[in-house]
Amino acid sequence: MELLAYVGFGVAFVLLGLGVLWGLNKLLGWKLSFFTTHAANLQAWIYLLQTVILVGTLAYIAQQTTAVEETIKTNTFQMMVNENRELLGKILEQPKLFDALTGTDLPADKSSTVYLSMFFNHGFNAFKLREKGYIDNDWWAAIVRDMRDVMRGGAMQTWWKRVGPYYPSRYQDFVNGCILSDHCSLSDQKEKKPCGN
Repeated sequence: MELLAYVGFGVAFVLLGLGVLWGLNKLLGWKLSFFTTHAANLQAWIYLLQTVILVGTLAYIAQQTTAVEETIKTNTFQMMVNENRELLGKILEQPKLFDALTGTDLPADKSSTVYLSMFFNHGFNAFKLREKGYIDNDWWAAIVRDMRDVMRGGAMQTWWKRVGPYYPSRYQDFVNGCILSDHCSLSDQKEKKPCGN
């Protein structure tokens, strides 16, 4: 069906192009004939038709690019929702992870510390998507607020001191300046598209 739609679009656009050329021919007095064997007239029609088809192709590509961008944004939103659901689901499956997340002391078991790292990784993914422009201002402000609520716990801050240096410097600056401290406000986060600092 999609192939037929493309073919139909192409045929319709060529007919539209011919109609436009006929109208311009009449309006501007080019004195070109649709039915002719004169080489110059035929070549002129070919060049004009190629120009119309090229413009139509560029417009179609632009429309497809816009559609792809919307698809990427939708997929990004779904990915973030799935990641968030996965993190919350693990708390329901293993309540000790909630204690590790909200506790003041760093948990002793490795599974809990891995879970803490998952939150920092989730934040990093959101940070990069924000830099790419896939997360809008209101959504980003909400994410920053959630990150502050979670990452300001004692265990999270202790774990960040250990794992923070392994992350890119821009994310480190963002976490240290906007999440673990109040060097930037939520209103700043809503106004700055690129993100974090």
